[in-house]
Amino acid sequence: CDKSYFKFTGSLSNRQTERAGGAGGGVADGGDGTVTVSVSSSARKKRGSFFYSWRERGSNRLSIDPCLLVGRDKEKRMLKQAYERIRRPEHGSISEVEVEVYSETDKDSNVPQMAVIHGISGTGKTMLVHNTFGEERCFYLYGKYDAQQRNRPLTGITSAFSDLCEQIIASDEEERVATAIIDAVGEDADLITSLIPSMEEIFGENDDAQNELLEAEKGSIEFKNRLHFLFRRFVAAIASDSHPLVILLDDLHCADADSLELLLALATDTNNSATLFVLTYRDNEVDEGHELLKTLGDIQTKREAEHLDIALDNLSLADVNYLVSSSLKAEESYTSSLSQLIVSKTNGSPFWSVWFLRALYNEDILVYDFKKFKWTWDEVKIRSKFVTDNVSELMSQRLQKLPPEGQRVLQVAACLGCEFDGRVLELAMLSMALPEEEASGENLSLEDVLHMSIGDKLLCKVDASTFAFDHDQIESAAFDLIPAAGREQFQRQVGRAIVDNARPEEIPVFLLTAIDLCNCGSTPGTIDIEENVSLAALNLEAGRQAMKSASFKPAAAYCEAGVTLLGDNPFAGDPTLGIDLHYLASRAHSCSGNTDCMYEHLDVILGREDFAIELKLPSYLQHLRALVSGHQYDDALAECLQVLEELGYSSFPEVYKLSSFDLSKDMAKTKLLLRKYKGRIAELPLMDDTIRIHAMGVLNALYETCHQSKSPLLPFVGTRMVRWSLKYGLCTHSCVAFARFGTILCSMGNLSGGVEYAVVASKLLERLKPEDTMARTMYVIEGLLKHWTSPIKMSFEPCLKVYEIGLRCGDMEGAMWGLFHAGCCSWYSSQRLDLLQKSLDSYCDSMREHQQEAIWASLTPFHQEVLNLMGQSPDPLVLSGDAMDLDSMLVKSIGSHHKFVSQLILSIRMELSFLFHDYSSASKMLEDLDDPEEVFPGSFHVCRQKLFEGLTCFQMARVAVGQERRKWVKRGSAVVVKTGKWAKAGSMNCAHMHYLLRAESAAAHRKYSQAKIAFAQAIATAQSNGFLQDKALAHERACLFFHGIDDKNLASEHTFEAFHGYSSWGAHGKARHLSTSHPFDFYRDRVERQTAASSSRNTVSSLAS
Repeated sequence: CDKSYFKFTGSLSNRQTERAGGAGGGVADGGDGTVTVSVSSSARKKRGSFFYSWRERGSNRLSIDPCLLVGRDKEKRMLKQAYERIRRPEHGSISEVEVEVYSETDKDSNVPQMAVIHGISGTGKTMLVHNTFGEERCFYLYGKYDAQQRNRPLTGITSAFSDLCEQIIASDEEERVATAIIDAVGEDADLITSLIPSMEEIFGENDDAQNELLEAEKGSIEFKNRLHFLFRRFVAAIASDSHPLVILLDDLHCADADSLELLLALATDTNNSATLFVLTYRDNEVDEGHELLKTLGDIQTKREAEHLDIALDNLSLADVNYLVSSSLKAEESYTSSLSQLIVSKTNGSPFWSVWFLRALYNEDILVYDFKKFKWTWDEVKIRSKFVTDNVSELMSQRLQKLPPEGQRVLQVAACLGCEFDGRVLELAMLSMALPEEEASGENLSLEDVLHMSIGDKLLCKVDASTFAFDHDQIESAAFDLIPAAGREQFQRQVGRAIVDNARPEEIPVFLLTAIDLCNCGSTPGTIDIEENVSLAALNLEAGRQAMKSASFKPAAAYCEAGVTLLGDNPFAGDPTLGIDLHYLASRAHSCSGNTDCMYEHLDVILGREDFAIELKLPSYLQHLRALVSGHQYDDALAECLQVLEELGYSSFPEVYKLSSFDLSKDMAKTKLLLRKYKGRIAELPLMDDTIRIHAMGVLNALYETCHQSKSPLLPFVGTRMVRWSLKYGLCTHSCVAFARFGTILCSMGNLSGGVEYAVVASKLLERLKPEDTMARTMYVIEGLLKHWTSPIKMSFEPCLKVYEIGLRCGDMEGAMWGLFHAGCCSWYSSQRLDLLQKSLDSYCDSMREHQQEAIWASLTPFHQEVLNLMGQSPDPLVLSGDAMDLDSMLVKSIGSHHKFVSQLILSIRMELSFLFHDYSSASKMLEDLDDPEEVFPGSFHVCRQKLFEGLTCFQMARVAVGQERRKWVKRGSAVVVKTGKWAKAGSMNCAHMHYLLRAESAAAHRKYSQAKIAFAQAIATAQSNGFLQDKALAHERACLFFHGIDDKNLASEHTFEAFHGYSSWGAHGKARHLSTSHPFDFYRDRVERQTAASSSRNTVSSLAS
């Protein structure tokens, strides 16, 4: 953008005006549209004839209206229309101009509006936006990207928001906005202020504890996820219908990958309809494979709506002539010949047309004739003096007329970017100044050159310490002054100068700028070994900085550069630098999804047998996390055990040697230690042994591996984590360790003991506040423990809270497990199936969006079961349809040893087979199912599977004889005992199951009186506890029982209640099946009469009321 001839009013702050195009930093608007320059008298004397000056000639000044927008009326109307849609969303009418722009789905969308403006440099993209929104009643933010700063994360977005606080305070909605963003961000304001320091005026300063906690969280994928979640809430809180938010992100083709990812998150937020994103880019610098176009495509796909697309071309001759005539205050017919010359040189580019007009004025070719009272020009001189038709060459020629000192300053500044810090330029110039023999002899200081460059509209001053080139084209021309053959060496010299001259406390601030320049063309052999090591260490620090900003691709690039600088033997001498570079590179590649490169760097470290295990521990933990997330459970299990053995910790028993006696002995040892610390576990000291803390991380990875693969080692790992926490102190893994121990106790029948450790884990969360394990610990507490003594429906809201906490902490896996358990709670507690189906759709979409395929695979079978029961699948007995494909899901789960999913699928298929009366298939599947207490420890699905196991056993006993019948009765009776223990221990969620199984058992033993009582108890208890689907099931089973003993009246009543219960629940597929299957079809007429009578009673009651 041309920062010299834009003028802004309205909501733009002073700093934004200067950065985005306002006159500032020594350049002042003369009031009549002219430009005057304020420079020191010494600078005025020294500038000589090398710098162009604005002559103070009264009426003969060239006056170019900075607010003049030529040839963009249609585009401006389109932007105004987009703005009206966020300012008054209820007014969605579209003018004739825009009728082709918006799709129908976009009219009622809750996502932000988006406009994309593209064209070559100098077509006035930025000016168009500023001119459109500069005076609107909105928060208007401007951020610009720079090709020289591609590795700098989020520069455009953070610079845009840097002025927000000033605008909020100046607005009449200060109280509303401040309250809204404080409520939205809450305790996580520290993250926002770490990116946008100016927001401390609203949030207040962070205390030391908050800063330490934030530093500890940085550098992980969780931190990046948390950043996206919070920034979405932050942005949505700013805007309102009465005071919208407009964000202009300029030159987005230069944006870093992290900015594009954050933009994707913000532009697809379905809770932010009062924001307009305006994005600009140069289409001649963007090819088909450019990351920006991919991001724009992803945004459009997720928004499910078109965005406004504006292509800007150069101005027509008529438009240029209007610009010239307005500037010269002359008739268009008089200026047409001059305009034709300008167009022939500039092709109608708005920027170059204005620049060329000024050049004519500065060269005294365009002059004001006082005798004729009009402007005159010499066309012969124009053609002879400006021979080239490439107007950009004229800019280069102009810069080459500057004194050598001026050229050198602009060369160095061009290496720093379009916008640069004055202190960085000063540091660089300490070593990059010209030797005396090459200087002009004018004795120009850096300050003099900056003042003169501002006066000549080459630079502008953004704020007290920041400068910017007046336009990208000027920066490009200044960069071209550096000889191409030595350009990379020049950039390295600038970077090295910054590092060498900066004070120690300044290096972290300017490090990324310096190291980007130092890395230009750097390869081993171009610099000496000592210099290579020094640069490699700087790249490591740069990588750490990038990781803290969640900029994983730049972090990987810095580490790769550091590794390259160390050459073929990166571990020569002190191996620490090489290890740190490879390890950080592996983390960066992992977070950016490049697993192949991650493994390559880890293998370099882990393959070194001469390294002590302590040096390799962080790399082992990274490797283990990758194996677990990749479902390589066998490899992860073997590696965990190997690492623990190398650390000198006692190993676990061989899996094939494990017995119940081993588990009993291990549990006794753990319980003995727990009694010693009972009541004061949450007050135990913290673990201070770094090696053991890493080992706890290994145990945590081992537990997750065992949980997913259903290894018998699972309880042994859980108890060891608890014992270590008790004996050696607490760490962040202790919270989830005690919660998991609770699930182990529950799976062994000790429900009250399991819930007791849910309380212990909750207290540890309050004390330790572990961001990395907060969500995971809470989903164990809420999803796997509390339901044993509380109604299952009470777990729904807490599980959604786990989802929110996981998003806030950046723990996507923990968040999605929260969603998983929320969906399961809704299913178990009889939410209407049509509503549940919509929720599961949303939950599954969220899981896939966040790439949590394993959790998605765990929820999908429930989703498909809902569809089957609703009658939305071809065959209700086959777990395939819109939600999942059974065969492919089984192949994936079995191939990855994801036993949780494969067993869950089998369990749900068994349930469907029973519900749709395919009892033979249900019994066969039952034989292949493992003990659910081992497969789903703590989960309520244990109870569900046991219910249908018992029902299947007693149903098979009805048709079996002899030994086969006794086998089924015995197995079913064991389930009755199990559910009885659960109900007696306080599980109200299992009471109705126990009564129903007792009824089936009594019927199987021909104890009909007991069966009648138990059926009644099952129905009443299911009703009172809110399990409507199980109430319908109990009525269905009671109908079969009474039909069997030839009590047709009761059988008919129970058939009606079963049909009505399934229908009310939304299980229309099951209801239809019930009405057509024997013996229920026998009672169809009675059911229809009862249904009609019931409907009539309801109508009369409704009319009476």
